[in-house]
Amino acid sequence: MVLVQAYQRIFGTTNTHWALLVWLCLFTWGCQRTETTATSIDAPAQPTRIVSLAPNVTEILFALGKGPAVVGVTKFCDYPPEVEKLPRVGGLIDPNVEAILALKPDLVIGVTSSGDPSIARALENAKIPFSFQKMESLEETFAGINAIGRLVGATPQANELVADMRGALSAFEGVPMEGRPKVLMVFGHNPIVAAGPNTFADELIVRAGGQNALAGSQAQWPTLDPEKVLELDPDRILDLSMTAEHDDTFWEKFPSLSAAQTHNIYQFTDASMMRPGPRLIDAYRRLAMAIRGKHHVH
Repeated sequence: MVLVQAYQRIFGTTNTHWALLVWLCLFTWGCQRTETTATSIDAPAQPTRIVSLAPNVTEILFALGKGPAVVGVTKFCDYPPEVEKLPRVGGLIDPNVEAILALKPDLVIGVTSSGDPSIARALENAKIPFSFQKMESLEETFAGINAIGRLVGATPQANELVADMRGALSAFEGVPMEGRPKVLMVFGHNPIVAAGPNTFADELIVRAGGQNALAGSQAQWPTLDPEKVLELDPDRILDLSMTAEHDDTFWEKFPSLSAAQTHNIYQFTDASMMRPGPRLIDAYRRLAMAIRGKHHVH
């Protein structure tokens, strides 16, 4: 459960029945697959039957104008609203091969933490082109968007989307390193799970003008006891704990924290706040405003 909450927040689900599997392998930044996996079978230049195996991939496809070509998504895909009518092909780590094949896709796209090698083997055996993109940092997200654009015949749209995202990011960068507020980004209350170094969350904190309160941690996703939170005494707390356990009163237990005394505790309940895709820029804007102490960021 230590890592599953962070994974759930990024990929858009609060389901916990597969928590142990996720904790063991999925959110350790690429341990379960090679960085990018694709068949040697060429996809059509303009695929018309695409199955998406990740919520962020679904959002990218729609942002590139390829929504009409999407014929199947995971049960965790929740945006844009049009996906509600699409057939579901299982979850992120347990996609249903039979359901995928029944849709007769000419391309399947996922992220490197989708499914397991048996999915790739099944698609290869069925001669269905597929691609799994590693999108675990901002640069990898941009590269993934461009790669998906090339796969689906939407290179100009992908280039434009990436350019827009880069432009939006640059508006919040350039903050001097000195005087940056110390930021604790939390993904769970019970236990308290926070973002350590070398994570997507850590990258966002630094790019948005903060310094990670856990920059010196030996763990990427450390579990903190209340005493450790008090010792860290962050200037800002960004709470992205998953919706199923969200507690608006949780931080009232820590009235002595600097962030509490200056009213700089920000609670975000939107599941897309750290989903690596087109809406990441709005999430980044909100995080940057919070780090800068802007109290109206929701």
